Amino acid sequence: MKLMYLILMVLMTVSCSTVTDKNFKASALDASQWQSSDFSTLNDQILEASSSHQDWVQDVQLYVYKLFDLSGLKRVVVESVFDSTENPTKATVTLVRDGFLDDSVRGDVHMITFHRTMAGTWEINDLKKSHRCWRSSSDEYRTDPCP
Repeated sequence: MKLMYLILMVLMTVSCSTVTDKNFKASALDASQWQSSDFSTLNDQILEASSSHQDWVQDVQLYVYKLFDLSGLKRVVVESVFDSTENPTKATVTLVRDGFLDDSVRGDVHMITFHRTMAGTWEINDLKKSHRCWRSSSDEYRTDPCP
């Protein structure tokens, strides 16, 4: 129960403080700005959590809080889009992390595509990412190394 309360508090804090990111629109990134990523280890973590009957595997919106490091960031934006309101079977979650304690990479964005399994959990079908640099003349996301 304490864990659920903690998760709820984190969700409320993040969602209240980061309702929008005026500089980011996932739809504005073209295919050249996305890099495919290996998501097999994330699916392994999901499968392991499902096998041990952890509740978060039933709610795709909690996945980013369990699978990605969100500590020490200036801004976190999570957007979820489902294929339907009732009994969705597909979802796309966009995670924007900004304010890395890194001298070249400022933040990143992940676009994660899920589908619901027969067991009711969500499995990752695709994971694309892009990053943002501190030392750049623009606020664009990119796949090439930061200067």
